[in-house]
Amino acid sequence: MIRRLTVAALLGSSIAVLSTAPANAAPVCKADYACTVTFYSNGTHTTVIGQVYTDCEGQRSSWGSMSGYEVVTQSECSEPSTRSTP
Repeated sequence: MIRRLTVAALLGSSIAVLSTAPANAAPVCKADYACTVTFYSNGTHTTVIGQVYTDCEGQRSSWGSMSGYEVVTQSECSEPSTRSTP
């Protein structure tokens, strides 16, 4: 009986840990690049619903919503940044 309760408790805590991660996280931008992730409402990529912009120093700004339909654009920064790569 105790073994069953232990297994149930471990499974419950694993599910809780897994569910705390965001469903759609924006990709990490490489060091010395600025990135824009544009999110669309569906696979036709006609309606933009949000964006996440990461500048050359790693600072993020965003608006709208995220989805699984995304396009990432990157541009190299003119000067190397002082940030560390995550």
